[in-house]
Order: sequence, then C-alpha cells, then structure tokens
Amino acid sequence: MKESVFIQVTVEVVEEARLALLDFLTGLSPAGIVEESEWEGVRGPACIYLHREGSGERLRLLEHYLDSLRELWGGDAVVSYAAVEVVDPGWATEYRRFFTTQHVTPRITVSPPWETYSGRGDEIVITIEPGPAFGTGTHETTRLCLSALENICTGGKVGGMLDGMLDVGGGSAILSIAGALLGVDRVLGIESDPQAVSSARENVARNGLTDRVTIRGEVFEQSVGTFDLVVANLTTREIEPIIGPLLESVLPGGKLVLSGILDTEEKTMVRTIGARIGPDRPAPDVTRLGEWICLVVEPNPG
Repeated sequence: MKESVFIQVTVEVVEEARLALLDFLTGLSPAGIVEESEWEGVRGPACIYLHREGSGERLRLLEHYLDSLRELWGGDAVVSYAAVEVVDPGWATEYRRFFTTQHVTPRITVSPPWETYSGRGDEIVITIEPGPAFGTGTHETTRLCLSALENICTGGKVGGMLDGMLDVGGGSAILSIAGALLGVDRVLGIESDPQAVSSARENVARNGLTDRVTIRGEVFEQSVGTFDLVVANLTTREIEPIIGPLLESVLPGGKLVLSGILDTEEKTMVRTIGARIGPDRPAPDVTRLGEWICLVVEPNPG
C-alpha cells in the first residue's frame, strides 16, 4: 500500500489564547487535534495533520489566524509554530473517528459517507467526505454561512427571485451543496486549489447534484456573472481584494454572505463594504458565533 504523506503542524500559544486556537484548529482539521499532556500546570503544543496535497490554503488560513492572535494578545502570543512533512500510512482513515454526523442548524445536518443517516421530516442531510478541502460543518464560519443560507432560501427562492448562487472559495462544496438542497436551481462553485476542486466535485456527486452544481477550478479575480446569492467563506485578508467583484456579482435584490471574519475585524469590513455600496444602502446584518461573524449584505435592494 502506498504510504500517505501529511503535513504535521505543531502550534503552541500562550494560555490565554489556547482555547481560541483549539477552536480554530477543530475547523481546520477534520482529522482532529492531538494536544500534549499537561506537565506541572503548563500545556504543551497542539498538533494537527493535513494532507500534503491541498495543504497550502489551510496553512495560509492558520498563519493569518496566528497573526490575529498576536494582535489580540501581543507579539509573544504564538510561542512556536512548525509545519513539516511526515509519512503515516494509517492516518488517512484514522480521522474517521473524529468526524461524525453533525446537526449544524435546525434543518441542516452534515454526515460523512461512512455513516448511515437518512434525516427526519424536512431535514436536509449533506454528505461530506472531508478529504483535503475545508468545510465539514464543524467550524463556526461554516455554521454561520449555513444558517444564513437557511434563512435566505425560502421556498426555493432567493429574495423572491429566480435562483442562482455563486460560492467563492468553495472548499469541500458544502455551501454549494446546501444551496442546491435548499432549492437553488443553479449553483457555481469557484475554488483555486486543484485538490479541493477534486474533493468538491466528488462531494457534489455524492449528493446527486451534478446536474445543478458546477465546480470550476480557477482564481476568482473578477465577476463571472450575476447571481441572486453570492457566498464567500474566506478570510478578511482574502475578501478585501475581491470585495468589488463579489458585490458586482450580486443581482438587484440579491444578497452577499461573507464569513471567515473575526469579530475584531467587523468595523473594518463594514467600512470597506460601505465605501463600495454607498451610505444610503442598508447596513449589513451581522450574526456571531464564538469569535467569528457573518455579514449578510444587500448591495442593491432593487
């Protein structure tokens, strides 16, 4: 059997930031976290394993998050950080012990393919194999986006208009799949990481949505069309350079859902959006979970 190569990521932070770090790593690594034992009241580093293929984007997310911890708790908040390649032929299936069926919202449940869960009543069940792509429904930003989609998509319509959705930085395609299962007829997912693209397409097929959800492997730099609903679960650093094209992609009366934004970045992001859409537009709706926020913007009420 061919041995799998992983990136072993080891991070140690000051005690004040430890729980925040563990919370972030839980979403970044569906395979779970190994945390060193406590010795004389001092905890050691946390460790996660990422598939080498497709690890670049997750490492960038982590490094951005560590920068935010330094801003909150000072330059010494990150005690150590290392990412090295390791060979472990057994880890590829070990993560299954950590990823189980998750009831993410009152109506949406995310389940792995190795578990049998059929749902109840009008419950929507999304089958996701984590693979090398971000998005299993465990991280707060994904949960915030799923809740926003559930609230926006009512009776198969988005804002009472013809359906169309764009998912920028789709990762595992969990949001694209959710949109389709909530009634959106036409969904386009854009993902720049080739390994994540492959994982996303497999997940779309698992959910029987290849006729309604298209995943394209490319970098989103300009509008690729206009949609009733646009979703971007990225980071503030990634959203800011493309906020113009994101807003331009929203049809009149449509909505833009943004997450991956820390609560400390809320004012900056709201100002950035306001400078683009003008002061006469409604302020973004803000929802919160942990230290993360989700913004729902209506750029042009129509």
